[in-house]
Amino acid sequence: MAILTPTIMTPEQELLKQAASEIKQLRSHNQLMSARLDMFDKMMLLFETAPPYRGMGMSEDLVWKIERHIESSTHPVESAQ
Repeated sequence: MAILTPTIMTPEQELLKQAASEIKQLRSHNQLMSARLDMFDKMMLLFETAPPYRGMGMSEDLVWKIERHIESSTHPVESAQ
């Protein structure tokens, strides 16, 4: 059985962790809004009034970078044994 050791996080690391969590929440919200916008665009096609489609580009995954940085800079607490 693996024993988990607690880790010490600096205020900066805690802030980065909160930022990553908020970005994930906003991504979820954006996904819902994107689906609504897509439905609206399709309805506009029915009326032949749709604006030209603009594809959405991909950017570097900021959450992944933040989480990797937190993992690489977090040190486990040394046990007093």
